[in-house]
Amino acid sequence: MEFGSDDEKATTKAIEHVFASATRYLCTKHLKDNVRHYLQNKIGIVKGERDAIMAKIFGTGGIANANTTIDFDSHSEDLETIINEQHPTFAPYCISNLKPRLKKYVFEPSHNNIERRRVHQ
Repeated sequence: MEFGSDDEKATTKAIEHVFASATRYLCTKHLKDNVRHYLQNKIGIVKGERDAIMAKIFGTGGIANANTTIDFDSHSEDLETIINEQHPTFAPYCISNLKPRLKKYVFEPSHNNIERRRVHQ
């Protein structure tokens, strides 16, 4: 079974409790909205810099759209370097919250699904 959600805590806990072995996806639109809100309203990063960070995370060449584990890790390291240097107040949220969620609930499920389809063809 596969479930997609917006990462709302009650829904997440219910899915994990009832369907413990299910694959769970997170909606990148909701993650994107959450990151944008955090950057703008919690940290106060100006629009141009916010857009640059968002592109590094959700853009065509961003972490959320990485094609391989190597790409994911490389893009993550690049982002962490920029954030640690330019926006250290965003680093804890990005490294401890966002990156693990992107990897576990966006990158891995979609790539595991691609691998399963290849095996069954």
